[in-house]
Amino acid sequence: MLQKLLAKCVKPPKKHLKIDELISQFNSAYGTLSTPIILCQGLEIIAINNTALLFLPDSNKLLNTYIHDAQIITQLFENPLKPVSSFIGDKEFQITATPWGVQPHLWLLEWSEQTNLNRLTEQLRIARNHDPASGALLQGSFDRQLMDHISNISHGRLIVVLLNCEQTSGHGTNHENREDIICQLVNKLSYEFGNEMLISRSEASKLILFITSEHAEEETLLLNQIHRLCKQVLPSTTYDIACAVYPADGNTIEALYSSVNLALTAAQKSTEPTLYYAQLRKNEYRLQQLAKDMPAAISSNQITPYFQPIIDSTSGNIKSFEALVRWIHPDLGYIIPPDIIQVAQGLGLLHMLTAHIMQQTMKQMAKWPDFVQFAVNVTPSQLTDELVDLVRETVRSANIDPGRFEIEVTEDALIQDFEFSAQIFARLRAIGVAIAMDDFGAGYTSIGNLRKLEFTKIKIDKSISDGLPHDNKSVAIVKSLMFMARELDVEITVEGIEEQDQLEFLRAFNCGVQGYVFARPMPAIDMPEMMKFISPKHQKTKQTIVGIGPKKKRIITR
Repeated sequence: MLQKLLAKCVKPPKKHLKIDELISQFNSAYGTLSTPIILCQGLEIIAINNTALLFLPDSNKLLNTYIHDAQIITQLFENPLKPVSSFIGDKEFQITATPWGVQPHLWLLEWSEQTNLNRLTEQLRIARNHDPASGALLQGSFDRQLMDHISNISHGRLIVVLLNCEQTSGHGTNHENREDIICQLVNKLSYEFGNEMLISRSEASKLILFITSEHAEEETLLLNQIHRLCKQVLPSTTYDIACAVYPADGNTIEALYSSVNLALTAAQKSTEPTLYYAQLRKNEYRLQQLAKDMPAAISSNQITPYFQPIIDSTSGNIKSFEALVRWIHPDLGYIIPPDIIQVAQGLGLLHMLTAHIMQQTMKQMAKWPDFVQFAVNVTPSQLTDELVDLVRETVRSANIDPGRFEIEVTEDALIQDFEFSAQIFARLRAIGVAIAMDDFGAGYTSIGNLRKLEFTKIKIDKSISDGLPHDNKSVAIVKSLMFMARELDVEITVEGIEEQDQLEFLRAFNCGVQGYVFARPMPAIDMPEMMKFISPKHQKTKQTIVGIGPKKKRIITR
């Protein structure tokens, strides 16, 4: 800047100017500039412009009054045009010396305050590395600092925590709610842990944190502390907390992230924070093995339905069967149904699996009297047009009375999209199949929805029946549901009956009973043993079903 001004405004004089003339020329050229500039002859200050007066009093006439370090002054004049740094009070300045060609031994010193520049630089740095809404670190900056800690740590442990938040208030999820949730949580964590914890916003509703520790016991304490903070700050929000530890759960950032994500998957199935542990990795490998083997297991009938009977509470005779998917893996043993469904969904094989279970169920139906129903479960994601087509084709191919076939739908499936569920149910009823609400009482379906969706059966969840017959609340709920079922002309089955006194209590209600008190799920080969629980009069009669939905009628023909 000074060089341009000098070239423009200053012409070397033919003779030396007096001090007053120098000051006059200086003021004319630089007096009103916004940049602080002073005129020196050696250490003597000859003139000072208005901007410099804000921090350099005019009464001080020696440069070393402001710059106390002789070495800095030497650098200033020995290296013209090269800035040097110096403090005046609490402000930092960059000072550049430029020879003033008006006459020899004169110097123009340009002062640039660094305090504001440093503040601006820091603001830019923060903007580059932090989420503007919450102030949490962006993922890239967080990763760099985490890698630095991993490289430099000589002892102790690093705890990496993944916190996943999801708004579940009555107003639903929206951008404003989510931003408010994340900001509250970042502020609370920062206040609680200070600089000891680094916080990053890795996704819209996900935070990742790390903090150092000395002892293994600290991991559990830390998770419980974060859990407590979340309950205080986010009462209307569900959240999952997972943790992995360096070096036990991984000695690279990639390995740590892999471990903590596995722990998060486990945390989503639990109500408590989850530490990564070796079994999670073992479970991951197990699921990978199941995914590899599932297609062949379906086609070779290794995955097959087991059948659990539903009996009439009054007579003790079998009314129907529920088909339950089972897989006895040759190497891994018994595979629980949730794992089977999870793997099938991940592979896109759920439709193939359901079709297989339906076909095997139809084979059993052909061996039983016409009044015995068989039910197959479907998941919430399967309430689609594809399911309707599958049911229609399977029933037609097996040449089975559609009234004997029942689709069981879990209660939580209905509240996701009520209107679309109602459309799918209407199309299934048009085929003639029955529709049962499974696990009633475990979710949020209203009595009004039961009427609108026209279920043929309600299955009371085990969480309610467990209290029978001694818990007064359980008794009251079951009695009220029995009354409601009669009014709506809907059958009721009570699930999870394991004790004889529970069965005795239900005998008076003429309902269906399902549970270990009568029989566990059994393979097809054991089904003939159940024939003895068919009423003799039913074995000698044939029933034809007329109509669809809950109003259908059975006409008995000899």
